[in-house]
Amino acid sequence: MKVPSESKNVKDLEMRASNVTDAPRCEEVVTRQYQEGDDEEIVALLKSAFDIWAKMPNPLEYWRWKYLQTPLKTHIAVSTVGGRIAGVGHTIKMNVKLGNRVLVSYLDDDFATYAAYRKKGIYKAIQFYLDNRKNENCADFCYWITKNPVVLTKVILHEQLSFTTPFSDLIRVRDIDRFIEKIPVGGDFSSMRSSYQLHNIPTYSIEDNVANSGFDLLDVDSFDERFETFWSGVANEYDYIMMRDRDYMNWRFTLNPLQEYITKAVLSEGKVIGYTILEIDDSEGYNIGYICDLLPARGRDDVVLLLFKEAVKYFDSLNVDCIYLLTMQGHLYQKIASSLGFINAPVSNEYYLRFWGYNDNFYNTIRSLTPDKIYFSYSDSFDEH
Repeated sequence: MKVPSESKNVKDLEMRASNVTDAPRCEEVVTRQYQEGDDEEIVALLKSAFDIWAKMPNPLEYWRWKYLQTPLKTHIAVSTVGGRIAGVGHTIKMNVKLGNRVLVSYLDDDFATYAAYRKKGIYKAIQFYLDNRKNENCADFCYWITKNPVVLTKVILHEQLSFTTPFSDLIRVRDIDRFIEKIPVGGDFSSMRSSYQLHNIPTYSIEDNVANSGFDLLDVDSFDERFETFWSGVANEYDYIMMRDRDYMNWRFTLNPLQEYITKAVLSEGKVIGYTILEIDDSEGYNIGYICDLLPARGRDDVVLLLFKEAVKYFDSLNVDCIYLLTMQGHLYQKIASSLGFINAPVSNEYYLRFWGYNDNFYNTIRSLTPDKIYFSYSDSFDEH
């Protein structure tokens, strides 16, 4: 059933939000679980707080997909003042394999408060409420991704846990001057300029590897039992990886109402031995390609190289301005990407974990992981770009 479009009530809520000049001091803040009927008020708040939500063609449909239709579970908390939603927070359940165990984790996402109600304890109240829900569901840890300097300062103060090996955001830019003009993100561009002579990426010859590999390369529009079989084998090759079963992958990449993904699978004798998931964001009149996911079967470095080259060929055929990739420093992906014209992005996100209680086994496992045993991709962040 198609989710209905936004009603006129959303516009009314946005007008009410824009007219708020000061929060009432006498009314009690009530923090509670999401209730049916809160949808439009929550989306109006998100649109007022985040440009990405304000620019979505149908944010209400996307919100319902992301937070109500997930095959796992979400917790949504709202704080109301005078019966009206003033703040919201979401957390999405994500099963994560750490070592030889599958842990219950949560991705904290889309926390927002109307400007007039900030610094009144609403954020803390929502976080406290959601933490209690996680405790009730035996959560082991939660994680989040940010480059917000305020959040990073709080993370450092509270000694949140990160991986010993840093993540690496890599970028392949067609024209650096155009990149700086369209993506004014700050950072040191001098190293980027020196990496690309005359501000252009070198010309790489991406030959037709598939024809000579003996493999079949297919574009697929859903994840069937072949991917389930592939996943059951590849999961054991990593000590940290988000679980990617069939139901989750179809919800995440096939049913997403906002973003369209291209999935390329490599098959050998009818069996999946690797895949990559690609996305193009052209919302700002500047085409950005993302290698959202790229997984090979065990020991198939040849498949990794093939998938990388096919991804670059695909993006280049559509004149994509730049391509982003997330990997770990020192990982094989970093070496292959470098050979194809990728360099370090000028600004990177930070990735943090927060464990429930102090568990020596979890902590020691995380801190001892080597790059080849960690898999984390853009698809794990739910970044709407």
